[in-house]
Amino acid sequence: MSRQELEYTLREAFMSDPDVGTARINITMIEGDILLEGEVDNLHAKARAGAIARALAKDCKIDNSLTVAANRPASDSELTRMAQEALAADPRFTKELGVRVQNGIATLVGVAPTLEMLLEAEDLVSRIPGIARIHRDVRYTEAVDVGALDTTYHLDDQSIVNDVAKHLVESDPTMQERVTVRSERGTVFLSGYVLTGCDRLKAERAAYRGRGVRRVHNDLIALDGTTGGNEALETKIRELIGKPGDDATTGFIGVQVEDGTAFLFGTAAKPEGVDEAGRLAASVEGILRVVNEIQPMDRRKA
Repeated sequence: MSRQELEYTLREAFMSDPDVGTARINITMIEGDILLEGEVDNLHAKARAGAIARALAKDCKIDNSLTVAANRPASDSELTRMAQEALAADPRFTKELGVRVQNGIATLVGVAPTLEMLLEAEDLVSRIPGIARIHRDVRYTEAVDVGALDTTYHLDDQSIVNDVAKHLVESDPTMQERVTVRSERGTVFLSGYVLTGCDRLKAERAAYRGRGVRRVHNDLIALDGTTGGNEALETKIRELIGKPGDDATTGFIGVQVEDGTAFLFGTAAKPEGVDEAGRLAASVEGILRVVNEIQPMDRRKA
């Protein structure tokens, strides 16, 4: 498929999708990468547009830079009320699952009975105009078939890691490169990054299928921001750039992360600090691309 044909196919797919159709989306294709820019009505439409692009352009890297409409129709308190009413109106959700909104960011809190129920709640809240992002502070208590778990069978940690890794790859082959698994006496630690919050929960569920697993600590970062992914990546980059002795330390350097792309701006103390800051940002697991607009400080005296 040629570049023009792919762009036409994407536009037709966006227009025919009921969740995305009316959105104003600009498609830019740069050296095999696809950049989506523009404004959509809600977070669900942004996620849907990204999913369509990934499905139609499997060999391209998708940079989903779509923004949710800034003209929010209500205050945070009103958005909280709307989200709570949406959950309360659905008989599938119990009172143990709640939501709060601050600065347009909705945080699901409490307990969900199953993983699927948690994802359904997120989808429901994401459709509310004005919700720009969703975080989770939820645990789900999915029923476990105890008979299917061999709780008396003890494996060494390396065997547990191997078995968990196998289940992760079976659930999503891309996790082989993105997710790191560590085990300490049956407690499994997941680190690295995934594309979405749904992928993060899918990885945790797959890890629990591993033989010998007693508990899972899920430290995966979701690049769509649903688990604070962007903020977490920004914090890691700032920690690296701010280490004493780094060429990028002196001066002012700003960091912003969107969908795995780190944007660096400001000034560095030395010319070599510009490249050093870019290298440090690129070294953070979960950063797919770095846009470095840092300028070296002018030390010339007047």
